[in-house]
Amino acid sequence: MTRIVVFDVESTGKERGTDQIIELGLQHDLGADAEVTTWRIKPSVAIHPEAIVVHGITAEDLADCPMFSAVAPEFIPLFEAADMIVGYNIAFDLDMLQAELARAGFPPLDLSRKLIVDVLRLWHHVEPRTLVAAHAKFCGVPMTDAHQARTDVAATASVLTSMLGVFGLADKAWLEIAAISDPFPTRSSWLGPSSHIQRDASGAVVFGFGKYKGVQVDQVDGGFLRWLLSKDFPPHVKDICRAAFERHGQFNDWIAKRYPRPVKAQPEDGLDEPFGQGVS
Repeated sequence: MTRIVVFDVESTGKERGTDQIIELGLQHDLGADAEVTTWRIKPSVAIHPEAIVVHGITAEDLADCPMFSAVAPEFIPLFEAADMIVGYNIAFDLDMLQAELARAGFPPLDLSRKLIVDVLRLWHHVEPRTLVAAHAKFCGVPMTDAHQARTDVAATASVLTSMLGVFGLADKAWLEIAAISDPFPTRSSWLGPSSHIQRDASGAVVFGFGKYKGVQVDQVDGGFLRWLLSKDFPPHVKDICRAAFERHGQFNDWIAKRYPRPVKAQPEDGLDEPFGQGVS
């Protein structure tokens, strides 16, 4: 009999190098009546506000919970005994778990003899998410001449129109549609056209990547700024880092002039109306 565990984690954020697991759930087998064990874990880093929106777990909820190193010995044997590990987008969960084990001084899980089933990948295999597949599913007809720009843009428009109807979203405003489908949901905080440098919740200008993620640009080591200026980063990133390196106390004044804090935009005509009303 195949021994199966179904596995999921919630975390303080998405970065394996700095974020931590705050909840780990294991279901023993696939049956509806299968036993589920959940561990809540107190992190040593802050929980990102965006993560709280997703899972609803706050630092206060975890104040009396044990640390990862205290509970890991309880669930490690369950992974070791399993023949198959199942999850949804499981690469993220396993990556976070292996990172946490390393930080806590435990050996990594040996997955070499395990079967791993990712439900998301299985879904994509059975129902491909290509434009050709989407056109057949939502528009009901095969797509011809795929991968020609003229054909692809027409097909994309048709798929979106049909998709809104199929999913019951036709009464939603474009603002709502964009809110759930924008691949860059935090771009209003970006300084420039990429996420490399951003404003945090307090308005401070911080790095959005790497070992200094979340640290104010004008507070990092000058050696890091010199290194960054020597590499192939976008021009606006280099401009900001050069200003931080050269202007010292005048950096905030420079930023305020070059990248003034945006005023919250009002929706343009039609964007707050349902699909098909006010927008053509």
